[in-house]
Amino acid sequence: MSRTAPVTKSQNPASRFYEWAGGSDGGAFTYYDKNIRGADDKQGANVLVKLPFAFIVLDELSTIRGWCDATESGIFANEVRDTVAEPFVVKSFDGPVIAEGFYRDIRDRVAAAGGRFTANIYIAYKDVDKLKIGAVQFHGAALNAWVEFRKTAGAAIYSKAVRVASFKEGKKGSIVFRTPVFGLLDCSKEADDAAGLLQEELKKYHAEYFSRTKQQAAAPTETGKVAPKAPASAFDDGPPVSEPEPAPAESDDVPF
Repeated sequence: MSRTAPVTKSQNPASRFYEWAGGSDGGAFTYYDKNIRGADDKQGANVLVKLPFAFIVLDELSTIRGWCDATESGIFANEVRDTVAEPFVVKSFDGPVIAEGFYRDIRDRVAAAGGRFTANIYIAYKDVDKLKIGAVQFHGAALNAWVEFRKTAGAAIYSKAVRVASFKEGKKGSIVFRTPVFGLLDCSKEADDAAGLLQEELKKYHAEYFSRTKQQAAAPTETGKVAPKAPASAFDDGPPVSEPEPAPAESDDVPF
């Protein structure tokens, strides 16, 4: 019998992981690009994406992200679809397992270590003139804004695109923060069909991903290994990092 290639774990098809930078100097999206040099001339830097920013939702999952001061490294976890029925395995990159279990049972330990419940929304985003798979992550006040928008939008979240063109500024004590203002955008059949193909690709990846053990699923990806070293959440409550490199603002002429 002829040989076959060994089965290996599929790589996450998302090519960019966006995060909302919501500190007093924020109000934009960022993503980490390991292929560019930052202002400090080091390889890898956060890229600032000015508003407006539009995307098509492909799937919605949850995870844990954050920063651990004790180990001076990023916090990460496996992704789950149902936080009541599926446990998390929460780790830091340079330390031991922080907590393992259902979120309701481990939330205090996770928060004490610097972790935050995070919505990981898989999206189709425009890169030049092509749609690609990405993810956008919300936590804290930005997550609350997303949850409220999600309730209002309902099923339209999967028939239209989402657009963030502005932000709201709030204050809690002495802390000033900015939250995204979400809106719906009409989606052309061409764009919807293209996003549908990306969604099928994502479904295949998730079918394999959710067949892994929770420990395997919580293994850091190559993207995850570098991103926490310069977390976009530095605008919010993460450790200080260098100023993100600016990217051109998204045109209103998005392919949606």
